[in-house]
Amino acid sequence: MMPLIGTLALALALVLAGYSIIANVVGARASIPSLTASARHALWAMCAMVTVAVGALSTSLLHSDFSLEYVASYTSFSLPTIYKITALWGGQQGSLLFWTWLLTIFTSLVAFQNRRRNPDMTPYALAVLAGIAGQSAQNIQRLTLVVTSLLTQMDDAARLRLIDETGNDIDRNYSDLAQFSQQSFLLSVQRARDANDIAVTKALYGIQ
Repeated sequence: MMPLIGTLALALALVLAGYSIIANVVGARASIPSLTASARHALWAMCAMVTVAVGALSTSLLHSDFSLEYVASYTSFSLPTIYKITALWGGQQGSLLFWTWLLTIFTSLVAFQNRRRNPDMTPYALAVLAGIAGQSAQNIQRLTLVVTSLLTQMDDAARLRLIDETGNDIDRNYSDLAQFSQQSFLLSVQRARDANDIAVTKALYGIQ
């Protein structure tokens, strides 16, 4: 039951990420505040769905549900509880799920903090973050396919190709997030400098 809940939650998270990207961009371009607000709510819902997926995997780990291949690979009945908890990020699938969870939490916080600020820039920034989070969720599904393919007809060449593609996507996601964070920081610093220059100029000339 828990694996099904986690799979469905990740699928919904992927759909919500896609909707948020489209709604953020269209809402910003067409100046439709209600649409950008809807996109923001979709991001929060996406975070909730990934949280459900993390909870489902954690429950399976704590209850030693060996019907799930991940649980069978990284835990045992005799394993202490603390190690069952850390097994959440002990494998490739789990660590990617944990990374996606942290990313969606970060994205949700950004959406909340900027819900009334920077209306010209925030929707585009949230669309980028939603895209990275959505790609991470898709990578989890790919890795799940690789694992379950051990019991299906996928040949070794196709499995290795899928692993290689997923690994490249994970590296690209990390690189995109790092670059986006750096550019956002530089832009914020520049905006702060511009605002300070304006304030100094107004004070110098007595402009209200």
